[in-house]
Amino acid sequence: MSRTAAWARAASVAIAGCWIVAGFARASDLKSWRLLADSAPFPPTLRVPMGDYDPVRHRVLAIDVDLDQPLVVHALDPGPQPRWSSLAASGTPSGRRYLTSLVYDPVRDRLLVIGSGGGDVDVWALALSGAPTWQRLTTGGTPPQGRWGHSTIYDPIHDRVILFGGVDWASYPQVYLSDVWAFSLSSDTWSLLAPSGTAPGGREGHGALYDPEGRRMIVFGGHYESGTRGFWNDLWQLSLGDTVAWAEIPVTGPVP
Repeated sequence: MSRTAAWARAASVAIAGCWIVAGFARASDLKSWRLLADSAPFPPTLRVPMGDYDPVRHRVLAIDVDLDQPLVVHALDPGPQPRWSSLAASGTPSGRRYLTSLVYDPVRDRLLVIGSGGGDVDVWALALSGAPTWQRLTTGGTPPQGRWGHSTIYDPIHDRVILFGGVDWASYPQVYLSDVWAFSLSSDTWSLLAPSGTAPGGREGHGALYDPEGRRMIVFGGHYESGTRGFWNDLWQLSLGDTVAWAEIPVTGPVP
């Protein structure tokens, strides 16, 4: 493999996880690109990468969320000498997952893998302190129906995960979802939320992040099918204060 191709694969995974990192930076801080290295050692081959940022160890954690790939966690140390590695984890990891989501739990220092493996949504935790260890969480409440391509963010005010949207994997024709769920990390319990306001159209493959200043989840874009393949290009906010409410965010200027 050429050095250019190797770096392209490494960069694709870094980009998949870096929206989390960028969420902690101001737009004014991001002034220019710079090349870390033209070939990072050991770039894994990932078909559908999904990543999250580990702030304790200053690294990006990535998995391949293609259904045909085993659940292996790769780590990218983006230091002066970028380096890839794979985590040697004990315990039994979940089965293969398709278009699942990742959330870093800062209170318990663990990576959460939230998705479907052929049934309702389940939650797997990879403890990162000491020797990495897998554990399937025993959850309470009624879990979300099985889905792919949903988004999740961590809500630090309420110590919970917020899950939005996705596509019902068991439906045909496919049903694109716009429901909102909360997973309490203090009790490992699911609950369906009922936000006020008009909800966004159902979608999967969208981008989402948590805005700590506005205490809100921000959602952009995504994919849907309604007879023909289509893509959203809208921007929404879900307020997560005392009242949970949807509102579309008006934007000016050219859109992506």
